Amino acid sequence: MAILNNNSSGFNDTVASANIADNAVVTGDGGSKGLQGSVVTISDTGAISGVVSVSMLNKTLVMTRVSMLNAGLKNLYVDGNTGYGEIIIGDNEEYAQFRWTSTGVVSLTFATANISSVFDNAGTFNIYDNGTGVSFQNNLGSPKTASYHIYYSQE
Repeated sequence: MAILNNNSSGFNDTVASANIADNAVVTGDGGSKGLQGSVVTISDTGAISGVVSVSMLNKTLVMTRVSMLNAGLKNLYVDGNTGYGEIIIGDNEEYAQFRWTSTGVVSLTFATANISSVFDNAGTFNIYDNGTGVSFQNNLGSPKTASYHIYYSQE
């Protein structure tokens, strides 16, 4: 918690019960009228990091990086929402742009050779409708890191 005090010289000081990390975005501390640091930082050069998702006017942007074992699954629960996204697999080994309908129908708008939209397709990274949203499945034969962002409307 941090509080703003008027000191004897007439200047305002911020007083905190714990140190706030360098470059951390400062947020309110609930009902205590204090301040706290967050995991989101803004560097001295303007780079923003630590953001997991951004919600704005009934739209959400999610950015993340996940490690996926071979045959591993990652489910994105975006049921009833339309949206689009892109994903990079490994060290830029595979790349895809995709979109989905409110009923979960997935379409690949661009994909490298080893990307498919079919569940359990062997030898590919699969982006498909799992019945409740979009899923990713790594069937490339070895563990991979997947970096993706998705953007969808919440209607």
